[in-house]
Amino acid sequence: MANIQSIADFKAGKKRKLTILQVYVYKRLDESSYIIADLSDHAKLSVVTKPEFGKAIALGTFIKLVNPSLENGTIIPGHMPLQAGPIQYKKLEEEDLGNLPKEKLRTFDEIGKLAVKSNVPEVVSKVTFLSPKKPSPYSGQFRTAGVKDCKGQRHAIQLFGSHSDSVEMGKVYKFENLTVGNFKGPMDNWNRLGTSGRTSITEASNEIANDFSEIEDGDGKFEGIVLGHEKPYLYHSCPKCGKKCEEKDAFCGQAACRSELTETVHDFNVTLHIQECSKEEKIQKVFCFRSQLEITLESHSKEELTTKLENLNYKVCQVQYRKSHQSQDESLKAIKIKFNS
Repeated sequence: MANIQSIADFKAGKKRKLTILQVYVYKRLDESSYIIADLSDHAKLSVVTKPEFGKAIALGTFIKLVNPSLENGTIIPGHMPLQAGPIQYKKLEEEDLGNLPKEKLRTFDEIGKLAVKSNVPEVVSKVTFLSPKKPSPYSGQFRTAGVKDCKGQRHAIQLFGSHSDSVEMGKVYKFENLTVGNFKGPMDNWNRLGTSGRTSITEASNEIANDFSEIEDGDGKFEGIVLGHEKPYLYHSCPKCGKKCEEKDAFCGQAACRSELTETVHDFNVTLHIQECSKEEKIQKVFCFRSQLEITLESHSKEELTTKLENLNYKVCQVQYRKSHQSQDESLKAIKIKFNS
């Protein structure tokens, strides 16, 4: 028993070469966090970054934690928890349970280790992209927010219901109680996060927002001159949600929309070739949608589209972009294009 350390001593920073906590699992808070106790004190235990450890933890059992760490008052297991014999432990009151620290995940690398349906207690990030609002059969409406953490790593949050009106581009927010979803976008290498009835979103203080002052929207930006375009892809889209449809369709085919189609939008996407206004004069391929180019088509005519695209040639523009995550695709994805007047 020489290596067994009490929770109180561990929280006080009394370090040992080999630290073992023998504790009672008092309560389960959610899919990845628990309250543990011994006779000296109680603490929050989290496996949010190591969900596989949760298999070794059961409510009402005694476990050993070998070389755990302490982060913001929360104990993080260093190894898979081990079974242990019974010990005496402190009986807790409701007021003890209300004073537990909230777990903060600073980067999306940490969140990327979480299992589907895991709770994300708190994360701070900058909104760098907002999709248009779309109808939802479950929450009325939703939209996707592209976000970046304090290291500039990208992620996405599905904002449902009233949460879709809670954020603005370029601002930093504290998101509490998000959920790891099971949806991945076509260019995502992580599961998107989502809001729920438990989620709260508050704008970060100026002090915290200053940590994000160097974080740019997208992956970069440049000024360039349009040299020309590749063959555009012309299609019809739903005027309400913007998704592709057929002109003959009576209703939008998107399950979240299903709007009646009395008319459709003449839509397109196209890749522009833009020469950077830099010493290297590198020519970039930039994939754009019609809405980003602010072009309106009166008909489904390739000739009209070609004429309007040709009018962009040799114009100077400011491009904000994100890089493709598909290794064979060298084109940039436009977030915003602004043409000089």
